[in-house]
Amino acid sequence: MRYSILDISPVPPGGTGTDAFKQSASLISVAERAGYERYWVAEHHGIGHRNAGSAPEVLIAHLATLTSRIRVGSGAVLVDKYRPYKVADTFRVLHAMFPGRIDLGVGRGSGPPPVEAALGGADDYDDDPRFAALAAATALMGYREQLAELLAWLSHDFPPEHPFAAYPLSPGVAGGPQPWLLGSSAESAVLAGQLGMRYCFAAFLNPRDAPSVLSIYRSAFRPSYGGTVPYAMLAVSAVCAPTDEEADLLRAGAELHSRRVADRDPAVDLPLPTPARALAELGHVPAPVAVKPGHWPRHLSGSPERVREQLALIGAESGAQELMICDLVGDHTARLRSYELLARRPV
Repeated sequence: MRYSILDISPVPPGGTGTDAFKQSASLISVAERAGYERYWVAEHHGIGHRNAGSAPEVLIAHLATLTSRIRVGSGAVLVDKYRPYKVADTFRVLHAMFPGRIDLGVGRGSGPPPVEAALGGADDYDDDPRFAALAAATALMGYREQLAELLAWLSHDFPPEHPFAAYPLSPGVAGGPQPWLLGSSAESAVLAGQLGMRYCFAAFLNPRDAPSVLSIYRSAFRPSYGGTVPYAMLAVSAVCAPTDEEADLLRAGAELHSRRVADRDPAVDLPLPTPARALAELGHVPAPVAVKPGHWPRHLSGSPERVREQLALIGAESGAQELMICDLVGDHTARLRSYELLARRPV
């Protein structure tokens, strides 16, 4: 099973975005030495006190410069906020600078209404329940058209008579960034399959549906520029420590975050606290978790042996070819150690 890393560029307790980006630089160095397949950075807007990553293409260029082997990409560019031409142009430039190492993961997302309006993503009827179903269907059709145009720009695959056909991006540069579609629903799986894209499912948001959604993706797959065979990856929340007990303590931050989200606690937008502070606010040590068929916990923790066993079960049940690990640990040293421990294979 291949392992990769998703980095949301968390702002450390008492720190700033500058500190978050420095930590991303140190983490990708660990990831490359440890043999991880790829390293993706996220795009979030309106929560800069918690997650610093709002411009993945900028951070990708920096991180790719610091490394030589590992693939670097976006998880994900919010393509519904931009013109496909601009996204494709940016990532073809990145590919020209770092050939064979750039992933373009795209998806959709939403932020606070004022931020959505500033990004151009808000409509007058967004909050009107009478138009909710129509708006959702219209948005999905528009999203599919955006993705198809994006793929055409990436591959210079417009018909000869198309007005865009005379304007290739990065002419003469062979290959291109590897396109992925990210999502947490069956709709995104169908889109990825129909467009022949690689697909990454956010199992840390919706673990229950992961196996069925990946099955839908494989059934819907049609070969195209994006790929000739289906390739599925699961994004999973996990943390490792030398012992199960220590790892369960580190999981307090993830469990606290889930509780804050469920309670709509405004503190959810603050930097994730240190493990000790998270444990104090949570009020108890998180109980050990187990992966069972049809029932996966949202967050995994344990010794390397326990977590690798859990990940192997998840991979076997879902049929995923690759797992992307993310974490919610407010201690950078513990994060680095977690990824180092997880990467080690038994001798």
